[in-house]
Amino acid sequence: MRCGGIRFDRKELAGGFGGIGMKPIILVTPRARACSHRKRTWKKYAEAIVLAGGQPEFVAIDSDAQALDQAQGLLLIGGGDLIETHYGRALTAAERATLGGTDADLDRLERDLVRAAVARDVPTLGICRGLQVLNWALGGRELPDIKLANPNAL
Repeated sequence: MRCGGIRFDRKELAGGFGGIGMKPIILVTPRARACSHRKRTWKKYAEAIVLAGGQPEFVAIDSDAQALDQAQGLLLIGGGDLIETHYGRALTAAERATLGGTDADLDRLERDLVRAAVARDVPTLGICRGLQVLNWALGGRELPDIKLANPNAL
């Protein structure tokens, strides 16, 4: 299995995928290109999906919403921040300084996948950044840094 240039041996992932056609396909989104922990992180998500009875499929960053066509679920994993223009207003210098790991192509892909998943009633789970993408893609408002907005929040 290949994803974003990373190769996984199917046997490495929780004992293999026996009966591939019988398991629900869970589409897993990529991380920003600069992420150095991709293989280790993706392997853990893949193992969890397999242990839950699913079949993970990793979407390449240059894909589009059609990647969701054969999936029965969508997992948006954690990662960097949304790009500055997605916050719906001009950010302060302090807010801009908190942004890291941004990737416009990843934002576009995940937004399109979320909207397609909602339109098709595909179950979707967002973890950390993934939850922020769900909110933004469906018209919600985001804060670049909660601590700056409310120092007592956390």
